[in-house]
Amino acid sequence: MKSSAIGADDLMHATLVRRAFNRAGWVFDNKLDGFRALARRDGDRVELLSRTGRPIAINFPDVVSALRGVDGSWVLDGELVVPDERGHPSFEGIRRRGVMKLPSSIAAAVRAAPAALCVFDLLLIDGEDLRRLPLRERQARLADLVETVPGLQLVRALPDRVEALFAQVCEMDLQAIVGKDLAAAPYERGVQPTWAKGENPPYSRQEAPGFR
Repeated sequence: MKSSAIGADDLMHATLVRRAFNRAGWVFDNKLDGFRALARRDGDRVELLSRTGRPIAINFPDVVSALRGVDGSWVLDGELVVPDERGHPSFEGIRRRGVMKLPSSIAAAVRAAPAALCVFDLLLIDGEDLRRLPLRERQARLADLVETVPGLQLVRALPDRVEALFAQVCEMDLQAIVGKDLAAAPYERGVQPTWAKGENPPYSRQEAPGFR
């Protein structure tokens, strides 16, 4: 299978949940306040797509440069972020990077506000479609493929610490917490119950603002 056969329409999304929970076999991590993105490489061609399928590689040459260091042909699922002065993901920072058009402005932003793609899933590698595999196997393959470097970060989830992690998310004014079932398969498009998201109340745009 070619990497181009998997697109932004195939992204899997988390279900918003109302209460905190601990479940055997689930892992949890911060929901980063950025842009969801799909990264694809086929030979020498590296693409970066928004969750709506818009090509955005031109806006993030620092991220594309980092992705060129990842061997093989692949499809990665992740979140584009721009850290603020505290090191926290800044939505305003990533939004500014995403709308820039002038090459000079983009080059200046790379120096002043470098971006990173935080990858958390591997969907395809060298023609092998991994979406049928359980999440734990996809993440193991991802850890073998991706090394954290400037412009590219490997997200490592924390098992069985949901209450402490969500409390930290609220204290640090981060966006949300995401839980995932390690045994779940396959990776499927759209909102799925095997991924669950609880939002920090100030970020909520829905009736149920998060784990409570």
